Amino acid sequence: MQRPSHAPDERRDSPAGAPEIAVVVPTRNRPESLVHCLDALERQTAASLEVIVVDDASPDREAVATVVASAPRARLIRRETQGGVGAARNTGVDEASARFVCFTDDDCRPAPDWATRLVDPLRAGSDAAAGTTLNARPENPFDTALQTIVNFLAERAAQDLGRTTYGPGSNL
Repeated sequence: MQRPSHAPDERRDSPAGAPEIAVVVPTRNRPESLVHCLDALERQTAASLEVIVVDDASPDREAVATVVASAPRARLIRRETQGGVGAARNTGVDEASARFVCFTDDDCRPAPDWATRLVDPLRAGSDAAAGTTLNARPENPFDTALQTIVNFLAERAAQDLGRTTYGPGSNL
């Protein structure tokens, strides 16, 4: 994912009146999942937070728009052509005016202190922060397999280098 151009160690300041934290949520054709994600993001304890939902060319644009309209912190950005999750995240970053940008997915339900816990290391000077994800559907073998792979990659990166070098885009 590309960030607006600035020196690698330069910290970006939010414009006056802009939220400190932006959460980018890519979505496509999953308004039922998005509703739960946005409900969880509305309960975030971070006071200065905006949610940017990037609709990656969903065929049912109105269903997505209705869900986003029900979330006071959220605003909708639409991509006219499907570009995938990476392109949707980049679009969200381009739209964010916040100092810090967090990523989650439309099928995630972040804990109330999620954004604050991700941003605290950044305030202290870290370049990036990632958190652990939990599989909400352990009965689904595909979700369980994916979660096992993600956990392995995160643990292996931390073992080899003594610090986190990998984080899932759903909790970054």
